[in-house]
Amino acid sequence: MQGTTPVGEKRHKKRRREREARSERPAAPAAAVPRGRRGLWIAASLACLAAAAAVLALVLARRGAQARVPIPAEWPRLKLGDAALPVYVARTLADRERLVPPRIDRRRPLTQFFRRHAVAAGVLFAYPDEQYRSVHLDHDVLGGSLGLLFLDARGGIVGLERIGAAGKLVLSPGLARFILFVPGDWLAAHRIDPACSVVLPESVFGNAEPEYTRIPDPVRIHVNGVPLDVEVAATAHLRMRGLMYRNYVDEGTGMLFLFRDAAPQKFWMRNTRVALDCAYIDADHVIRNIVTMRPHDLDADQKYGSDGAVVMALETPAGWFRKHAVQPGHRVEIGQRLEARRRTADP
Repeated sequence: MQGTTPVGEKRHKKRRREREARSERPAAPAAAVPRGRRGLWIAASLACLAAAAAVLALVLARRGAQARVPIPAEWPRLKLGDAALPVYVARTLADRERLVPPRIDRRRPLTQFFRRHAVAAGVLFAYPDEQYRSVHLDHDVLGGSLGLLFLDARGGIVGLERIGAAGKLVLSPGLARFILFVPGDWLAAHRIDPACSVVLPESVFGNAEPEYTRIPDPVRIHVNGVPLDVEVAATAHLRMRGLMYRNYVDEGTGMLFLFRDAAPQKFWMRNTRVALDCAYIDADHVIRNIVTMRPHDLDADQKYGSDGAVVMALETPAGWFRKHAVQPGHRVEIGQRLEARRRTADP
């Protein structure tokens, strides 16, 4: 075996002590950044971020401008005071409900309409007659800036509302044939006098559908022996619309909602202008419970639901069940044909 000389042994011990000393020596601290330079570095970083944000905003603005479309030449122009406003005319029930849906729609279709066009434009809901009307808006308020005008058949301003809150219910103070929606900033810029009239071109008066359509072929049923003529809503679409938009419901009439499967149900009164009674009916055709519902009540406190699983709901003018001494536990006779129709109703 090879040995170690005394001189080599001394050198080996010296190198080992040097290695141990280096390993125990604390690491040198990182060079401190002077306060002045640190402030300059932070300022430069913030400037870069601001520049990047500005570039991104410019790109998005250009894309938005490119995405906007011009106003079609065939749209009529209304005249409000000294201002002219092109309008899209919604004459059909389906078109009006597309822009202001009967259910909550977080896509905000009315807002998207205004933002899609390159210049200011309005939306005119046209109807064939004058009625008391209502509009229930949810999130569709153009970020807190929407103008709404109720107009009579001559263009007179029946009511003017500046809407700045979600969940706004607007009622016409008088009979109205048109509802005009305009961007709030446009309305503020032109200072429309409510005492003035809007000049309406002849083209906005024709071919307008009614605000609602009765369900055809009413059926006679018996509630604890009392006859009642009902419109039958067996599809999801008809059940959703129900008795919306009606300013009255005739005595001795109502609406029967059919459900294929027994399940708990809950109604509300969105876009419904008259007070209603609602009886929930189980699979044995027995009334489980009866509730009285107030106009436009969205039932935030959950008071209008069924007492258990039901297969039908019967709406009548408020007070009809009390007037005829009908109570929970009484039977509803609908006949075999209507029962067969219920079994094939929409889920």
